Parts: sequence; structure tokens; C-alpha cells
Amino acid sequence: MAKLQELELNGVKVRLNNGMWEINDGTGWKTMAAIKSFQRGLATAPSTASTFPNGQSLYAVDVTISAVDITKTSVRVWCTSGGNTTIPAAYAFLSNTTLRLGAGLPGSYLQFEVTEYA
Repeated sequence: MAKLQELELNGVKVRLNNGMWEINDGTGWKTMAAIKSFQRGLATAPSTASTFPNGQSLYAVDVTISAVDITKTSVRVWCTSGGNTTIPAAYAFLSNTTLRLGAGLPGSYLQFEVTEYA
């Protein structure tokens, strides 16, 4: 059985338990979320609109990412066009390796970050 070592950092108790960091918030020990993978990319919205999975008509582009567990993944997407104008953006997982990004204007720049947690 592994020996647990507790540390106190700036008044907060933490420990390593079977390879997972835990924090004690005063109500008990809780596992801290660890980042398993992080991906970032840039795509350009096409000139022709297509249907998004929710039925919305957007200028959508599909990007390939490394495989992730969708249930443990968050996505951040933002869109700009000329002059750094912010444009509404959307995303949807088509599979665990394909992300559809959508923009409200053709030719917009879609930037994305995919964070998978352990």
C-alpha cells in the first residue's frame, strides 16, 4: 500500500494519492482535475454556408484533432474577421477526432482550444 504524504501550501492541504493529486477543502479530500491533453488550432470559414448539427446554417469547417474522450473534454472557440471584429462562433463534436467549427461570416478566422481532462 502506498504511503500518503500530505503537504500544506499557503494554508491549503494537498496530497498525492495513488498518482492523483487531491485537495482538502475542509469537507474532505477531492481529486484535482489534471489536464491529459491540450490542442490548439486555426481554421478559415468557407465561403458557402452549411448545416450545423443543431440545424443552424453557419459557415462551417471540419477540423481533425487527436482522439479525445468527449465526456472529459472542453472546447473554447472564438472567431474574428478583418479589423479584429468578434463574430459569433460555435462548435460541435462529429466524432472523437473531428470537430466542426462554425462562424457567422464567410472567410472568418476560427481559433480553437481543446482541453481533455484526466
